[in-house]
Amino acid sequence: MTGIAPGGNTGTQRSVDIDVTGTRGCPERWRVGARLTPVSGFLNTERQHANLLARTGADVPIPESDIVLPEAGVYHIDSDVRYALGSATGGSGYIIGWLRDETTETLLTSFTQIAAINAERQEQQGGTTHIMTEYTVASGPRTVRLHLTFVLTGGKISNAEAGGTDSNGATRMRFLKIRD
Repeated sequence: MTGIAPGGNTGTQRSVDIDVTGTRGCPERWRVGARLTPVSGFLNTERQHANLLARTGADVPIPESDIVLPEAGVYHIDSDVRYALGSATGGSGYIIGWLRDETTETLLTSFTQIAAINAERQEQQGGTTHIMTEYTVASGPRTVRLHLTFVLTGGKISNAEAGGTDSNGATRMRFLKIRD
C-alpha cells in the first residue's frame, strides 16, 4: 500500500494529499494521514482602468474584480490595485479603495488610500497599492468586490483612474482559506 505524494492529487477542486505508512508485510497498525488542500483563487482584472474622475466622490464598484469564496471558513484576501493619478496644471486629491462582501453588503476593510497627489504644477503618477484582510464567512458562497472613489480636494486633476490593467501591471485579487 502506498500513499499519494504530497501535492500529487491536485486539481481545480479541493483535494486531499494522503500518506500511508507501515512496516512491510501485514502490520497490526497503520498510520494514515491526510492534508486538505486549501480552497484558493486568483484573478487578474482584464479591463481598462475605471475613470474615477468622471464620477468624483462616488462609489465605483469594480465587478471585474469579483472573487467568490465558496464555503464557510476564515479567508485571507488580498488585492493589488493599479492606479494612475495626475494633474496637468496643479491640483490635489486622492483615491481610496475597499473590499466589500456583495452578498451580505458587508465592508471587509476600512478605506485604504490608494494614491494621493498635491501638486503645484504638472505631475503624473502611477503604481500599485495593496489591500489585505482576513474575513470569516459563516456560509458560502460569498462574492467579494473591490470598490474605489476619487476625492478632489483642490485645483484641477486631469486624470484619476484605477482598478484595471495597464502596460505596467494589473489589479489582482487573491484568496486563501486558512481555517474552517
